[in-house]
Amino acid sequence: MRIVLFGAPGAGKGTQAERLVREFGLLHLSTGEVLRRAIREGTRLGKEAQGFMDRGDLVPDEVVIGIVKEALSKLDVGHGFVLDGFPRTTFQATELERFLSEMNRNLTHVLSLEVGEDELVTRIMARAAHAKEARSDDSEVSIRTRFKKFASETLPLKKFYQERHLLREIDGAQSVDLVHEDLRAALLTS
Repeated sequence: MRIVLFGAPGAGKGTQAERLVREFGLLHLSTGEVLRRAIREGTRLGKEAQGFMDRGDLVPDEVVIGIVKEALSKLDVGHGFVLDGFPRTTFQATELERFLSEMNRNLTHVLSLEVGEDELVTRIMARAAHAKEARSDDSEVSIRTRFKKFASETLPLKKFYQERHLLREIDGAQSVDLVHEDLRAALLTS
């Protein structure tokens, strides 16, 4: 299985990716975690990414694509993986397709966690309030900016993956366990 887990900020991608990784023995690549690690380590790309994230902006394609390609080339993608937070644009999706094709691989599933914006704001604000390490992009203004960017730049991916017959929508507003059951069913029946 080579899976893209898709959804707005706060939809539960990280939580569900970890569950899929444990259940199916997949490798997990979270671009958010990769970027945060680069920021903590003070790398050039990390500093660049921090500026965008502080403004609530998405990190530019060229930065993210480079990080993901590097991370994927270190993984044994033959064992399967879950991409969490990537791709976010059709350009990134096209680059991912090209890169996987060069490795004689394709995506097998794109699972979209569908959650309403008000629920997402509540989740992210709760996460920020309880986080040991607060994220600079978890203020309400920043969250709303991220949703606008998501709607304009990332939602077109749904059409991109529908055209490839890969997209399955999952009700992400359910409990964590029910979402996982629906994801599992989507993976095993398609």
